[in-house]
Amino acid sequence: VPPSQADAQYQEARDSGGDTSGAVAELAHGWMADSGSEETIERKKVIEKWTLGLSRQKKSKIQDIIDWCKE
Repeated sequence: VPPSQADAQYQEARDSGGDTSGAVAELAHGWMADSGSEETIERKKVIEKWTLGLSRQKKSKIQDIIDWCKE
């Protein structure tokens, strides 16, 4: 099964080096701005998988993203 476009974009952000959580958060905020996309549900699933492994401190910094996923 080929990876979804959302998964591929997420992986690219993760692999970009530097602050991984920052790069992925930037991508997630871009997705939030484009929430009318047909791929929104899939994007939310990708972000939810990502946030599972984050510390409470990191989650508090991106609470807006987490809240968006629950909409």
